[in-house]
Amino acid sequence: MIECIDFKEINKGLLVGFANVFVPKWGIEIFNIQLCRKNDQAWVNFPSREFIDKEGIKKFLPYFRFPNKEMGDLFQSKVMEAINEFRAKSLPQEEPNHEEVPF
Repeated sequence: MIECIDFKEINKGLLVGFANVFVPKWGIEIFNIQLCRKNDQAWVNFPSREFIDKEGIKKFLPYFRFPNKEMGDLFQSKVMEAINEFRAKSLPQEEPNHEEVPF
């Protein structure tokens, strides 16, 4: 199980916000995971560093990766689930309307 321990909304361009997660099985926290969205598709980007390649093109090098694509995809989907659960719990709850019904 993966737990989202914090989420900061940004909503700028494709960037929805930054999440911090905890992976209890590994005893590790991962900070500044980007949640991105374009149209109806959402994904996460793990922490990385920016660099300029030999042709002058800006690229990003991840701090960690899974050599096995299936395992990486599964990990990303579990991180997305944890972020979505955290965000759903963090949404303000609507107060029930206790006004008298006019009919």
